[in-house]
Amino acid sequence: MQTSSQQTRQIKRPTGPVTLLLIVATMLLTPALVGADEPPPSEVAEAQATRMEGADVLGDRETADSPTEEFPWAGEQFYYSLRVNGVEAMRAVLQTGRLRSSDRGPYVAAGVDVRSVGFFDSLYSVEHHADTYFNPRTLLPYRSEKRLSEKNNTRSYTVDYNHEDYMAQCHYTRRDSDRDYEWRIPGTTHDMISWLYDLRSRSLAMGDSFVFYIYDGWKISEIHIDVVGKEDLYTPAGWFKTWKFKYVRKIVHPMKPASAANSEGESAIEPVMHVRERSRHSGHFWLSRDANHLPLRVTIRSGFGYGEAVLMKYRNPGPETASR
Repeated sequence: MQTSSQQTRQIKRPTGPVTLLLIVATMLLTPALVGADEPPPSEVAEAQATRMEGADVLGDRETADSPTEEFPWAGEQFYYSLRVNGVEAMRAVLQTGRLRSSDRGPYVAAGVDVRSVGFFDSLYSVEHHADTYFNPRTLLPYRSEKRLSEKNNTRSYTVDYNHEDYMAQCHYTRRDSDRDYEWRIPGTTHDMISWLYDLRSRSLAMGDSFVFYIYDGWKISEIHIDVVGKEDLYTPAGWFKTWKFKYVRKIVHPMKPASAANSEGESAIEPVMHVRERSRHSGHFWLSRDANHLPLRVTIRSGFGYGEAVLMKYRNPGPETASR
């Protein structure tokens, strides 16, 4: 079994403008709609929903009682456009499924589908699928699955989270190579989708600050988020009153090993996180200033240029719609 440091050295990332695009995608978790030769967003969303609903990754209990709690964002669909220096390069669909029961407890599935479009697609084709299965009470993930295809180079990650023991079990596949490894994680670790629902669930006020740990099979990110303003924001989906946030993403690494529980019942030890890269990325993003806290826009500036993801369309099948 490989260690986390060995795994980090072996995984490569694209550079330049491509990196900027994928950074924005990561921060909002959504970049892609469709170009002329792409399936319409409704078909992408339908295929995504079928993929999530068909997954039996947590041991669905067909005879189990339905969960009694409610999940306010079940069935949501978001459509985003991702742009670099004002030019659209990708589009995406983000949606949540219905509340379900499993052997591990109640869960909600959420998925993101990302596709490159136009000139960028011919230059560097991208097609990403990411699904997460998280607890609607804690909003922490049970499992995350990602399939990333960039320029016909495909890799996939599956991560199972054990927050009580501060461990993540990972399976990585690339071409004909398969590897299993473990990673020590903080007890509040999210994946690249579930953290957003955690933030949306919180009461927000000027000056609030939040810290999220995020791990999805590669590196652990520590994201610092500050509420810095109130703004009226226009998107192709309409005008919204918003909260404006500033974020800084750091890369951290576990330094203190988590010991497994021994025969005397000693609990595992949460790892101490060491900062490896102090300011990996920074930028701003906006949530609607209402109970829905809709993710509307994210921006980032770097040496590669200016990146932006913006909401194009939002659908909520429930009785309540977002106020603007």
